Amino acid sequence: MTGTDLAVPEVVEGELVGNSNLFGTADPHEVVTRATATADALIQVVRSKQLIKRIGNSDHVLVEAWTLLGAMLGVFPVCQWTRKLEDGWEARVVAQTLSGAIVGAAEAECLRSESNWKNRDDYALRSMAQTRATSKAMRAPLGFIVQLAGFNPTPAEEMPAEGKLLSDPSGPAGDDPDPVLTFGTHKGKRVSEAPTSYRKWLAEKFEPKDEYALQIQNAAKDSLIPF
Repeated sequence: MTGTDLAVPEVVEGELVGNSNLFGTADPHEVVTRATATADALIQVVRSKQLIKRIGNSDHVLVEAWTLLGAMLGVFPVCQWTRKLEDGWEARVVAQTLSGAIVGAAEAECLRSESNWKNRDDYALRSMAQTRATSKAMRAPLGFIVQLAGFNPTPAEEMPAEGKLLSDPSGPAGDDPDPVLTFGTHKGKRVSEAPTSYRKWLAEKFEPKDEYALQIQNAAKDSLIPF
């Protein structure tokens, strides 16, 4: 088996067992080696095929890059449903392996209250809701590889052109997968941009006082999950 070959884990009742990760090995050094090799391959394709969008000071990958990365690791998005809302559409997508193990899931909306979408046709809003849910679902198991590749793991479709996330950090928690830190040494950075040691502190010792602080802690926990 080469450094990029993958073993398909055994699945029992929809859960990954055995090696319990997408790289088919329990050796942490081998996981890092294979994840890094995958990230290096991703960089080349994403930049050469322009599957990237520069927003603010960060590079965010498009949904095509998420699905490409999924194909490299045997993870595929499956839309479970789309649903019409009063002012737009929402969708739910799960990320699963070929053997049926679900390794990520997300729901997302596209609403006419967004300035870029208020005059668009229904089919376009429905499609964008599904696109956003796809990127977010794939981010759960694969976001750390996108970050290893040097890109911001927040999906490009979640970011408007001016670089502010669709969910407002100053308001309710919303559905921001990579919230902005509003306190501490790394205030102003996104959770994914903070050092690993700080994210560990957030995950294990930080005591949230409100809904947004809880979202920050959950994002820190998610960022530390080894897939």
